[in-house]
Amino acid sequence: MTSYNPEKNFIWIASVIGVLLVFLTPPMTVPDEPAHFINAYAISKGNFFADVQDGQIGVTMPKVYADFINKYGSVIQDKNHRYSFSDYQSESWQKQDMTEVVFYPANRLLNPIGYLISGLGIAFGNIVCLNLNLPYNLFLFGRIFNLGFYILIIYFAIKITPRFKRTMIVTALMPMSIFLAASFSYDAVIIPICFLLFAYVLKLSAFSENIRVTRQDIAVISTIAFFLGGIKQAYLPLLLTLFAIPIRRFGSKKRYIGCIILVLIVALSSFRIPQTINQSVTKNINQPEKEYENLQKDYIISHQDQIPIIIQNTLKEYPLYYLSSYFGTLGWLDTNFPFPFLVLFYLIFISVILFDAYETGQIPIRLKAFSFLAVIISIIGMFTKMYISWTSLPWVMGVGADLVSGIQGRYFIPLTLFGCLLFSNAWFRNLKLLSTLDKFAVYASRYTILIFPLLTLLIILLRFWVG
Repeated sequence: MTSYNPEKNFIWIASVIGVLLVFLTPPMTVPDEPAHFINAYAISKGNFFADVQDGQIGVTMPKVYADFINKYGSVIQDKNHRYSFSDYQSESWQKQDMTEVVFYPANRLLNPIGYLISGLGIAFGNIVCLNLNLPYNLFLFGRIFNLGFYILIIYFAIKITPRFKRTMIVTALMPMSIFLAASFSYDAVIIPICFLLFAYVLKLSAFSENIRVTRQDIAVISTIAFFLGGIKQAYLPLLLTLFAIPIRRFGSKKRYIGCIILVLIVALSSFRIPQTINQSVTKNINQPEKEYENLQKDYIISHQDQIPIIIQNTLKEYPLYYLSSYFGTLGWLDTNFPFPFLVLFYLIFISVILFDAYETGQIPIRLKAFSFLAVIISIIGMFTKMYISWTSLPWVMGVGADLVSGIQGRYFIPLTLFGCLLFSNAWFRNLKLLSTLDKFAVYASRYTILIFPLLTLLIILLRFWVG
């Protein structure tokens, strides 16, 4: 390793590019951002679960907030719409009447844990903005808090991980990642949480015999489990990698078992408790989507042999889309980079991964096995979830479809580092080709983490502000 400090470089680049994206990305132009903003706003008011009124699920808010959501949400599909700075200035400084309150129907059945950070940002903004606690101002505070969490957690993940630092920083600063970090999306929370889990597992399971699992480690891992269980259960299998940590690192078998039980309880509680409360609150609400979900579940049970075929069909149908939306499909999934940039990024990205794997060399087979198992189970769970909850809807594909709809490349970002471990082998050390990648990987990663975030800014400017 050279004197190059990846975590400090990450902080500078992510902070500058991220803050610019917070302001330059118009409101509601990130996938599902209207729903994310509504949920975060409710959390900021201490309203963690759904309100029900006249048979509808939603939240009570000042009318100016509902107007703000409708105003920006109504133009997200219009590729020709351009935004004006004067409108932004007006949104930030022109006082509005907050006394009129309305009930806004929305999807409030999402787990509130995904909105704790952005909700805290809105609550903070509501305090410091005083009588200028306008929707746009609080919207910016929510985004900034998500970005701050993203930067802080990934900084520590890069610092802690003994290997794959370059891969981590390139992944964290690629267009899709930094775009989500500067938004209300709970991906701004789940991506760094998964990176931190990777860093801890790699630190505690390999490379040093003197490391012991401390109380602080257990507290951090339990916090990771809390967010994993509460935000996206498809990533819960990543906790299986904890079994790769040798028992002797815990000091005793009893302490090892106790720690595992604690993590499992935290993860399952953060998922199950909010789900149970939401189901109780909305049990008398008519939800037609549930009927299609149940029909799809029945179809899967009676056609279990079709599951591998359905996943295989989906992977064959959408490979380019997955590659593009992993790297960076911006806006409301309507803005791609020119194709040559996609090719260039993956050539560099693969080179960086291979060199990091070459530098890492052999890692415990136990860690590889659990990483592989965790990634496979997560992917299967992801496809199964979307097949049941989204593909089953008649206006999407319907019950019994031979493809899975709704999977996006960004869903694979949290799995990246765990998948990279599979390339770490002792025989990599004997490949002369990889040894020649040393300088190339070093300089390619340094330029990549700067050039592609700048290109992200350029694409956002061209898409929403120019022309």
